[in-house]
Amino acid sequence: MDIEDKFLKTELAFARTVLVLAGQYQFRVTSWGRTAAHNARVGGVINSRHLEWLAVDMVCDSVDEYLRLTQGAELLGLQVIAEKDHIHVQVKR
Repeated sequence: MDIEDKFLKTELAFARTVLVLAGQYQFRVTSWGRTAAHNARVGGVINSRHLEWLAVDMVCDSVDEYLRLTQGAELLGLQVIAEKDHIHVQVKR
């Protein structure tokens, strides 16, 4: 595991990374950290990174911004999962 991976595996470092994205792209965070009960209510997977505060769900107002945000998050080493109505961005496992 390299230094960048170790850096991103903390809640504070992930939050900083999301703030970097916020400075460059327009999006709204619709979900970040979750309790196990909340995660179950919204249909989250049992090992969701939301439970560790290492994932965010984001929505954009345009397809172009969605694509830019996806590329930007991936360039920062994050995993991006396209969901039906949002993108899920998390620290890679």
